[in-house]
Amino acid sequence: MKIMSRKTAMTIIASFGAILGYLNTQFELGIDVTNFMATFSIVLLWVFFEAKADIKEAWEKIGPQMSKLKDAKFWIMLASVVLTVLNESFGWDLPINEIVGILLTVMGVLFGKDWLKLKKGEPR
Repeated sequence: MKIMSRKTAMTIIASFGAILGYLNTQFELGIDVTNFMATFSIVLLWVFFEAKADIKEAWEKIGPQMSKLKDAKFWIMLASVVLTVLNESFGWDLPINEIVGILLTVMGVLFGKDWLKLKKGEPR
């Protein structure tokens, strides 16, 4: 016999923890155990009851798109973001105009190949 759902149990524990945490701060108790226990309870409930379903659902959405990691356009985009962030963070003083020019040239070649394939009627 199922008494209450997992989500109801999580809501009750979270509400109880929030009330106890509020009382703890109002009466200035030195120990903040109630907030820790409420958070810990919610995490445990999620791990034991909801995590498996959430991870399975996320993998079902991500799985079909894993082939996009093999696409050269993705890696050019990632390299450009990383290079720009590293250039600004570490003060390498690489001229942005030259970086953009090189990346645009490489992207032009990649997109040009796709355009030629589409023009010939080949699949990408």
